[in-house]
Amino acid sequence: MKKILSTILLATLIFVLPFGLRAQSPPHPNTGNAPSGANTAVGSQQSSAPVGSGNYVLLVLALAYAGRKMHKRETEDSVML
Repeated sequence: MKKILSTILLATLIFVLPFGLRAQSPPHPNTGNAPSGANTAVGSQQSSAPVGSGNYVLLVLALAYAGRKMHKRETEDSVML
């Protein structure tokens, strides 16, 4: 009975707690200090960081992991024969 109550309490907290949490307000836009002189929002296209190389790293790591799993499965299968 105690385990059921603790599980219900934990599930309730997990589902209810995020509704009470609030994110920070967005930052104020640039006040004309941009090189072009335009008022651009902070985090806009001009000031964003490149993501492309991170995707390639993730892809290489995923391929290496899959290759390792396949190699391990093949060696286990050959031992069983």
